[in-house]
Amino acid sequence: YELSNNITTGILNNNNSITFDIKFKYVNGVTPSSNINFLESYLKFDFEYVETLLSGAYPVFNNEGLIPVTIANNGTVKTADISTNWYSYESKNWANAVLVKQNGVNSRDYYLSNKDVSVESSDILAYYVWIPRFSYTFYKGTNGTNNYAGGTQNAPGSIDIKFVGSDTNENGTATYTSSAQGTNVTGWYTHPAFNFKENISGFWMGKFDISKGTSSNVGTDNPLIIPNASSWVEQNVSTQFTTVLKFASGTLSSGNVSFSGSSLYGLSNAVDSHMMKNSEWGAVAYLSHSIYGKNGQIRINNYYSGGLYKTGCGSNSDNSATSSTCDIVYGEASNYPQSTTGNISGIFDMAGAAYDRVMGNYSSKAGNSGFGTYPPSIYYDNYTVLINGCTLTNCGGHSLHETQGWYSDLVNLVNSTYPWMVRGGSYDVGSETGAFNFGRNNGSATAKSTARATLILYD
Repeated sequence: YELSNNITTGILNNNNSITFDIKFKYVNGVTPSSNINFLESYLKFDFEYVETLLSGAYPVFNNEGLIPVTIANNGTVKTADISTNWYSYESKNWANAVLVKQNGVNSRDYYLSNKDVSVESSDILAYYVWIPRFSYTFYKGTNGTNNYAGGTQNAPGSIDIKFVGSDTNENGTATYTSSAQGTNVTGWYTHPAFNFKENISGFWMGKFDISKGTSSNVGTDNPLIIPNASSWVEQNVSTQFTTVLKFASGTLSSGNVSFSGSSLYGLSNAVDSHMMKNSEWGAVAYLSHSIYGKNGQIRINNYYSGGLYKTGCGSNSDNSATSSTCDIVYGEASNYPQSTTGNISGIFDMAGAAYDRVMGNYSSKAGNSGFGTYPPSIYYDNYTVLINGCTLTNCGGHSLHETQGWYSDLVNLVNSTYPWMVRGGSYDVGSETGAFNFGRNNGSATAKSTARATLILYD
């Protein structure tokens, strides 16, 4: 249990009192005892479901304006009753949350205070998905030479994942050669994306590419993360970086990033919102290609029409050519092969649509990014080698050499001429598109590059 006041031991004399809340976390459907029901007459209790599989890497909210939700196949969003099993990574049902308007059809306070009520789509400003902290390892076959986790290029094996708490850091080889896949695994390596300023139990990833706000929600200078919208393109890297900071009113000045908190989005200055790093992309890609995700190729978003993309869209088949029709529209299907889980709880737009530019850079070279002074080093992955120089130490978990060529996805690591990394491919590159695709550009504003947001709440 957790106490909101730091109480250790003590005695209350007659007529003296103290007020505090106790939050109980119960696991996997265990029902609170009658003793607790009796005590509720005297104390306030807040029961929070946790999935034991996550081993402490539970979704973090910290009394922010981030609202836990469930999402039906038709896109209907409801506030979650977090005392029930509202998510299950074992069943590939990842935890989702939204940011909403302070005052819309309903108020932010209304959604935060009421369970199992529908959230109006016009009130939603951003969707996020929880990525729990994990260690990983690859099966390399009995001779230790297989590069596809025991499978083939067009059908790679599963990446072995083990969820761990923020107090766990494993430094194995990230490979193993003995025993059947998934049993008696050795060589666990804690994914580096979960070390950000401190060890974190996970992070919230934008469910879709960022899109541009409108006058009816956040204004045209501010971002949204919503389905069935056009990805925000035509920004250079530095502008993309500062755009994503806005979710928590962050600023980059003289090489430092600071946050003042945003009443617009409902986040305080204790939250970090930043443009997705390449290592964070790698964490999502690895989790997706495990037994807890789709565990296969993510379907391409091949929609492009009139210079516009559409977030959340999917094609009817793998590696399809460009289409002006969205075959699988978010909120209008029963299965979503274009997501990281194969269902609506996952993350979208990781294959196709616009290129996802990430904070991955070659030797801190600015290119045409617009950066005069770089942000602190924790906000970008700095590569000083070409792909053949990648090792576990400098590229491990980043979905580079470890998953190179999976599904024949494009392989082009950053260099001095094109120092900025892009991921996922675009709507028009067919079989080279996918979550394991990595390319490069010079960082300039283009009509084919968008960005994605990461949200960190420290537990």
